[in-house]
Amino acid sequence: MTLDEVLKILGKEEATRVAGCGKSASWHWFQSGSKRKVPNVATLVLWGDHLELSDADLGELIRDSHKIRLSIFALLGQNDKKRINKRSVLRRSLAKEIIEEIEEMRQKDLQEKRRLALAKEKALEKEYQELTAESERQGRLEQIREQLKTLRSDDYGDY
Repeated sequence: MTLDEVLKILGKEEATRVAGCGKSASWHWFQSGSKRKVPNVATLVLWGDHLELSDADLGELIRDSHKIRLSIFALLGQNDKKRINKRSVLRRSLAKEIIEEIEEMRQKDLQEKRRLALAKEKALEKEYQELTAESERQGRLEQIREQLKTLRSDDYGDY
């Protein structure tokens, strides 16, 4: 049995009731062209059980449904070339936009790292200058102490 024969036997209301689906699903089963939807295998089995189809008839029904599904996909593929093309263009533009955002974020991070490295370098240079100045002060203080020591140790006595 073919899908169309089973749908003709069952009718819209009975097919919907047996499948346990909504009216919008059954509406699609009875359409033609690209608007048509093929019920899933579980629904086909429910119909086969309800109509008491043999295993051979159920297999034929499933094969016919699969053939109809493939023809609908082929029809959709022919009619939607422009839509598919638009989607691929949108995907490419979206990917390009994402890459640009990532590159912009990378550049900002790089600039921030450079700024921090420069600030760190300046801080280290300032600390080095302070340490050098402190070392020079300590050296001068040591010289003054040595001079004081030599003056005190001379024969002039303590002052």
